[in-house]
Amino acid sequence: MKKTLLIVVGPALLWTSLSFGFFPSHGPLVGAHRGGGFELCGNMIPAFEKTAKTGVDIIEFDLRASADGVPFVLHDPKLQSSTRCRGAISEKNSADLIGACKCKVGSAVMPSFEEVLLWNQSRNRPVILNAEFKDLAAIEPAIELVQKYQAYDTVYFQTKADPQRYQIARERDSKVKLLFAPKDDAALDWALALVDPDLRVIELHENIRTPENIERIRKAGKLSSENSWHFTSTREVFGATCTDVFRLKIDIAITNRAKQCLKQRLEATWPLAALSIE
Repeated sequence: MKKTLLIVVGPALLWTSLSFGFFPSHGPLVGAHRGGGFELCGNMIPAFEKTAKTGVDIIEFDLRASADGVPFVLHDPKLQSSTRCRGAISEKNSADLIGACKCKVGSAVMPSFEEVLLWNQSRNRPVILNAEFKDLAAIEPAIELVQKYQAYDTVYFQTKADPQRYQIARERDSKVKLLFAPKDDAALDWALALVDPDLRVIELHENIRTPENIERIRKAGKLSSENSWHFTSTREVFGATCTDVFRLKIDIAITNRAKQCLKQRLEATWPLAALSIE
């Protein structure tokens, strides 16, 4: 069934529903980078919970696999980059990692992807989880967990600009939601030509961040996404720069300053085009 809902908020703000079922029915959408941006223990569940309470739509984080193929939330290959553990995660078994690798400050621990899924499902208002495959080994086990917990409506995976990552994920599951991040027009053409309704999000790169391409993405029934600090990383150290994203009518702003970005969303004055899926 095709549904489109028009919502008017305030005299200058016009938002229309995204009609995906998967995404919240308002826009533009705000996502928290690494689950908390500049939080000392980002990419860990306490930071996710703190950020989720601000009202963000999306929690973004990174996945890497242990030696025995268990996906954990970790940005860099080395555990010591954000925890008190040491060594490459790819060389450690999950039994040695579960509950063991504490943040460098405080008591939060590096969670497995399964623990994040269970945390999110326990919330009264689950958020959308935006998980980036940092290595190929994380792809299949992460998708298997989405299948296990039937988390299709609350998870989408980043395959970045890598067709191989996209193909592995899609071959593993035909309905898991994916993001692709083309870096040039040829890669964007490839992504938009795919007959794949569950390739839901196209992340923009500065080389293709044009009003014309943003409109192409929308007409293809997909959402555009951008990391707000790509416009000016220095400014985001001091405050959110989501206004730059919203000004271009990009649908999803991933930011290090979620609370401020939410405030900037309230000040947005552009209409988010209604997207409908049969």
